[in-house]
Amino acid sequence: MAKTIPQTPRRSKRGQPLVAFSQEANSLYRAWCGKPLYVRPINPGLDLDRDDFDAEEDGTDEENNEFETVFYSTIQMQKRYTAARRRASSSREAEEITTYQMGDTVLVETSGDSSVHKRPSIAVIIAMWEIRKKGSGEADPAKMRVRLQWFLRPSELPPYGLKREHTKNEIYYKINGRAIGRPQSILGHCNVTSKPPFDVDVASVQTLKRKRPQVGWVYEGDDSDGNTQEFYCRLAYQGQGEHKGFYNIDWDKHRSMANLSSTALPTEFDLQWGSGIMWELEIHLEKTSSSRKKNHRVNKRAKENAVESGSESGNATDDNYEAQSDEEGDDSEGSIEDEDSDEDENVFDMPRTPSKKRKRGLSPSQSPFRRRATKFNPTTPRKPGKRTIVHPTPHSKAALRKRAKASRTFQDKFAMHSQTLNFAGQDLSHVPEDPWLRSMHVLHVGSRPDALPCREEEFEKVLRCVGELLEEGSGGCVYISGVPGTGKTATVHAVVRQLKRMAENSETNPFTYVEINGLRIPEPSTAYNMLWEGLSGEDVKRMSSKESLKALTRFFSGGIRGPESHACVVLMDELDQLITSKQDVVYNFFNWPTLAASRLVVIAVANTMDLPERVMTGRVRSRLGMTRINFSPYSAAQLQQIVHARLKSVKDGLGDDSQEALSSDAIKLAAMKVSGISGDARRVLDICRRTVELVHPERRTARPPDVKEVIRVMQNSPTAAYLRECSLHERMMLASLIKCIKREGVQEIKWGEVQHQHLIYVNILTSSSDSMRKPTPSELRIVLDSLVASRALLIEDGPAVVRKPEGDRLVILNLEPSEVERVLSEVGATWRRYQLSQLVNKALSLAKPVPFDFLVKGEILRTTLGEWCAENGAGEEETLEIEYIQSVLPPEKVSDFPHEDWVSSVSCKIPGQFLTASYDGSIRSFDYSQNATSSALAHSAPISSISVLSSSDDTYTIASASHDLTAQINQITIPPPGSSASSKYTRLATLHLHTAPLSSIASNAAGTRLLTASWDGLIGFWDTTVPDEDEVPEEEVGERGGRKKRRRVEEGPRPPRKAPTEVFKSHVGRVSGAVFAPGQEAKAYSCGFDSTVRVWDTEHGVSVHTVTASNKPFLSLSALSTMPENVLATSTDRTMMLYDVRVPSPSDATAPVSFLHPATPSCVATSESGSQQVVSGAYDGVVRLWDLRSTKGAVASFSPWEKGIKVLCVEWGTGVVAVGGEGGFSLWKVL
Repeated sequence: MAKTIPQTPRRSKRGQPLVAFSQEANSLYRAWCGKPLYVRPINPGLDLDRDDFDAEEDGTDEENNEFETVFYSTIQMQKRYTAARRRASSSREAEEITTYQMGDTVLVETSGDSSVHKRPSIAVIIAMWEIRKKGSGEADPAKMRVRLQWFLRPSELPPYGLKREHTKNEIYYKINGRAIGRPQSILGHCNVTSKPPFDVDVASVQTLKRKRPQVGWVYEGDDSDGNTQEFYCRLAYQGQGEHKGFYNIDWDKHRSMANLSSTALPTEFDLQWGSGIMWELEIHLEKTSSSRKKNHRVNKRAKENAVESGSESGNATDDNYEAQSDEEGDDSEGSIEDEDSDEDENVFDMPRTPSKKRKRGLSPSQSPFRRRATKFNPTTPRKPGKRTIVHPTPHSKAALRKRAKASRTFQDKFAMHSQTLNFAGQDLSHVPEDPWLRSMHVLHVGSRPDALPCREEEFEKVLRCVGELLEEGSGGCVYISGVPGTGKTATVHAVVRQLKRMAENSETNPFTYVEINGLRIPEPSTAYNMLWEGLSGEDVKRMSSKESLKALTRFFSGGIRGPESHACVVLMDELDQLITSKQDVVYNFFNWPTLAASRLVVIAVANTMDLPERVMTGRVRSRLGMTRINFSPYSAAQLQQIVHARLKSVKDGLGDDSQEALSSDAIKLAAMKVSGISGDARRVLDICRRTVELVHPERRTARPPDVKEVIRVMQNSPTAAYLRECSLHERMMLASLIKCIKREGVQEIKWGEVQHQHLIYVNILTSSSDSMRKPTPSELRIVLDSLVASRALLIEDGPAVVRKPEGDRLVILNLEPSEVERVLSEVGATWRRYQLSQLVNKALSLAKPVPFDFLVKGEILRTTLGEWCAENGAGEEETLEIEYIQSVLPPEKVSDFPHEDWVSSVSCKIPGQFLTASYDGSIRSFDYSQNATSSALAHSAPISSISVLSSSDDTYTIASASHDLTAQINQITIPPPGSSASSKYTRLATLHLHTAPLSSIASNAAGTRLLTASWDGLIGFWDTTVPDEDEVPEEEVGERGGRKKRRRVEEGPRPPRKAPTEVFKSHVGRVSGAVFAPGQEAKAYSCGFDSTVRVWDTEHGVSVHTVTASNKPFLSLSALSTMPENVLATSTDRTMMLYDVRVPSPSDATAPVSFLHPATPSCVATSESGSQQVVSGAYDGVVRLWDLRSTKGAVASFSPWEKGIKVLCVEWGTGVVAVGGEGGFSLWKVL
């Protein structure tokens, strides 16, 4: 028999509580009273808790059939006491026996941390049972279980969610709040009544005063034990789902009816007995009579959909409500009249519990009413008894009516709606009615509006991601990145405010919000304390980080929540400051959302988009997930919009006739300056505020010259003037300290680490005019004393520090780090390629200097860094990423090899020889001394391509393709230098397939396979074995034009005619090139005039991938050995494109790299050294050398002949580039 596998708990019930108890409670006396109430076979979905399911996985169905569930109505147990009462109790009191029955309201232990005791939760016992072997009459205390129905205290409601007035000691009956626990978790009896206390006004508001003693919470009205004994319940609470709200309930009546129905024995066998279904409440909402008649069919379909969704979600009884039998009856009390709208059909009809069978298996935390019958658990249908009907409170009725009227779907619930710019908490009434003063007030970075201009799209993305996770009841991570000042944190705050409003209006599930800023905590592990304090409300001052970590792990594992099981949203700002060497903090925060019962949503905010790939380990990165939102820097137009939006609030308060404090041109200039540097909104606000401050005494409108003056002053601050006057080693020490701060992530750095970094920089940052001698420790101490005397640095001092080793004393920077970085970067602004090359040679400690080129944003640096920044609009505060590559020396011409006709193909793969193929149909070879070593007429028409297959001594096998519709396998014997023997040319086989001129031929690395491409749209796949006889019948003379001419050039016996192994058919136009993938003989690439690049599976002869371009007839193709999944293709639109063949249709996100040419590039070749450099030839007669990392210009270029003479082919051999074209054959030295 197949093993029974428990189903995963459905997501909407995550966090369903499991009670907890201390280990000493296991020794308490427990025993059943009286005879069993009911006995039935074990039902794992109902009778087992989470721990029982873990133990059951090792058992089989046959073993489970040996057990049965025995229900009782009464249990006796030794009374438990809290720590305070236990110390004061006598030994006789400690042995007091207490009796508990079904329907008793009790206090239950749901402690969060062993060192901090939580107030006991309140519940009612709805069932009690024991699982034992059949025929065994002995009770096992370890197998005793109780089913509890939770109540909620007002303080246990989520911080962001439904709130209402409450009286002292009032509690709420929690709908869908059942859990399985152990008897030893029960602390004692308590009294819950629906009658309000005589001395309390039900409508009054009670503010709970919390006192925090050493152990537990104490509320007003608590007894000496710290546990409230008298509670008042008049409302039921529904915190999740479509109909959140408060509902009126008569607790005393519901308790008596439910207890009576639960203890009644069934007349037929019932495997579901003891589920506590009768304690569930039926929410009764009826439509008006007009809407009932209109939408009967719609309601019926909605009920069926509710049945399906309830069955698929895994718990039909917990989230749906019982369908009324008198569905077509008259309208009675409990219906909702929509007085605000005439559209009665929009009033929502409440779904009820269907009486259908469940469609899925059960999970450990579910208590279904119906279950599918199996061999293990046969079931007998039983009609449920009548359950208590509850009606919503007036406030909840209004909320339900409002939601029904809105008719918002799940998709548009979290859509972005238009918002007006409103400065939260900013009342300008206290500011004088002065345009300049009010402008300075709103332009301050501390004035943050509720709605952020230019961040609507990002706001909607974050809101939708977080909101959907809350709606699903699941956990997840959202990673937000962007440079500083782009509104990341402000947008998250706006999203949280929006979700808070939605939760308070019952539009989304309630949640708790915790914010953790990496720069505001002393160490990353403190984040555990902050999160636990936000979740539990407990004082964590006396808790260590390890204790908080243990409590959080148990909390998110689902075992200690108690009745308050709501979601939690955590903002982890400045994430890079929370990353440690072990990365344990970020790992735990990213791992908890993946747990089934966590319901934790983590929003991680960092300044770099590639932080996970650059810093995080694989196990941390995998748990972060793929939900990433990037905030791009603000553009100039967006920065102008932000400033104008803030100034508009000033104008609205003073009127349109008020004078402007800042002109539009001044705002535009400030925005353009900042957008060219960093796009930091805080920077442009600061510049504008200072500009208004500058013109305020003159009471005039600020103009662009004022903005320039403010920028000049900001860049020439006293700090900048001081730093410019510092000596070389003083500037180097400041740079060393900043480097250590960035590496360690803290402001205080040990003096020994600063010394070590300083000595490293001496080897790197000193120029040829500076002394290369490394300073001694005493000399470095003098430099430190100089900076400390200027208050640029601060060093740890005091009596306790004297006993420390000098290297352990802490040093801190007393200046603004960004200002120091900006001024120190001015030193490198005058550097050119030579100075940067010296820097790299020193950093790499190269014995022999190597020249380097430098790439800045994909462009080769040809000027000073300062000139480049001025030309490209980069500011002094912008951080540049400079990549160094080994320089390519200017190409040097070796020799020319004249030809009678155009050279269409060249090859440098024969040692000491160069092969050429020309339009006169001849194949020629030359040695390095420019001597012609062989020449043979191979084809009767122009040869388009040649390829070297193999070599043996002085004999070489080559393949050629021609416009005469054939390809050939040839053998050439070239005598060694000084030999009197002549060369020999032999045709081994002719390849017959194509009906149009051939454009290219290529072989694999072993020379055993060939690819031919033709204008007829076909690609031939061949082996290089020579057949003994014809594989293709010979054509009749005159069958195709030109046959007699081809016979004229043939000499000697006719070679055998070879047929292809496979024919590749996919292109719909001319195929201009086909090559094998480097190192992958089973894969090939091709391109053609149909604007496609195709990937082929040569073993099966099918196209497995197609990259489609727009109107790009391709002329040539080359595969890259350094990037196997990328190809280079030249096209008639004067571009050479680098395509990733894994992307079918390039989009903006996966746009190919483009290399622009002034004329049509006809050919491309890669370097045999496997570097990132390629060479291309164009119809303008220029050959260009490119580095694939530099897209804006060629590294070097040369013209082999006069300009205008077309280049038709190139080949890059070892240290040389062979060029063929209309001018013949030319050889160039390239290093």
